[in-house]
Formats: sequence, structure tokens, C-alpha cells
Amino acid sequence: MKVWGLQKNSSRSLQSYNGFGLIAGETSLRIYDIYLTIVLGRTVGIGAYLVRLGQRTIQKSSHSPIILTGYQALNKLMGVDVYSTNDQLGGPAIMYSNGISHLTENDHLSVVEPAITVVLCANSARRTSSHHGHNWH
Repeated sequence: MKVWGLQKNSSRSLQSYNGFGLIAGETSLRIYDIYLTIVLGRTVGIGAYLVRLGQRTIQKSSHSPIILTGYQALNKLMGVDVYSTNDQLGGPAIMYSNGISHLTENDHLSVVEPAITVVLCANSARRTSSHHGHNWH
């Protein structure tokens, strides 16, 4: 198992965007590799794009929207207050029902068990199968 990296509240710098671009490129090239994304907080812009590329997502069930832009920007663009929270755009109720998030959990610790199970099962399936392309659905 390879962990590509962890970021803690990094600033929006050129290095961050360069890193996102590298991750996106590698992820799209390695469609048969196993990727698991855990969303514990708001994921915006290219971060949301990376979630979708990863194909297997566990999303915390509250305060963890996966969005391209915030609700305030959309309201401003439309000239009327249509949305009142980011969860209306990319919360678990939206992302799970649309197949973006595959599991939802209530808290940070509850995410760990299914994440480990997914990785172990996927690695086991890979060792016992002669072909690639296992889906986790």
C-alpha cells in the first residue's frame, strides 16, 4: 500500500496546485490501481475534482461537502438566494445518492474501519485475480 500524501490546512499556493495537478495526472493514468479518498471537511475546486477521479470515497456525514464552488458564489451569480449551505450542493445526501460517495460515516474515527476494510479487500482481490479492474460498489 502506498500513501501519496497528507495535507493539513495548506495555503493556496502554486506548490499546492502543482501537487494537485500531479496527483490528478497520476490518478487518471492508473485507472486499475486502488484509490480511496476520505472526505472529513469541505473539499472545494480541484480537491473536489480529485475526489471524483479517485472513484472510491468515504464522506463524513456532516460538514463535509464536495463542491466546485461555494453556495454564496452561486447565489451571487444567479442574483437570488437559492442555496443556504454548501451541503445542499455537495453534502453526503447529494453525493451518496449520485454515486460520488460510496460510504458515509458520522465521525472521523468511524471512517477508519471501512477504509481499512476496503484496502484489505481490494489488495486481497488483486492477489487472487489474474485481471485488473475491480470496482468497489
